[in-house]
Amino acid sequence: PWHYASILIGSVDRAIPLETTDENELYLFKDRYTTSGSPSSLTIDEDSLPDVTNCVTGAETGCSAISLALGWKIDLSVTGEKSLSTPVTAAGKVYFTAYTPGGSSACVPSEGSGTLYVVDLKDGTAAYNDEREKDIGPGIPPSVTVIGNDTLILPGTGIVNPNDDSGTADKTKLMQAGGKPLYIIYWRESGMDSL
Repeated sequence: PWHYASILIGSVDRAIPLETTDENELYLFKDRYTTSGSPSSLTIDEDSLPDVTNCVTGAETGCSAISLALGWKIDLSVTGEKSLSTPVTAAGKVYFTAYTPGGSSACVPSEGSGTLYVVDLKDGTAAYNDEREKDIGPGIPPSVTVIGNDTLILPGTGIVNPNDDSGTADKTKLMQAGGKPLYIIYWRESGMDSL
């Protein structure tokens, strides 16, 4: 009953990174029918996924009663915020970056800002220090990069190492994930993708 295949999807139109009218989300779809003899299809849509945007620690009112059997979704709630990068999953944590376009004028364009999200795969709560997201500096951030079997390179200015309980505020851009990362599989849907 605990085995499932996960699909992580960040909703965004990558061709228009400066767009600010669409509301974007990160979705985790759980397919529990992964063994021989399982139903041949399962329908999960956006409306069947619980919104865990306000469940940062999981202790917030109502969060413990949410059924996560089919997955979850997190709203990228800042105006124009979007996930342009590939999520990386390692040791039960999901790492992904998001971009929020800045305002612009004819004289001084703004580069916008990047955010690193680190959430728990099972429920979308903050994976470290009760913080789900961390500012990583200006511009469109790259994806978190996997090197070796368990090391991640974090984009931007880095974050305070969540595994360091020494009390220092030193930032790190290299993080030991504590488990082998899971890699994304790409696919195209015939008739839907124009690439």
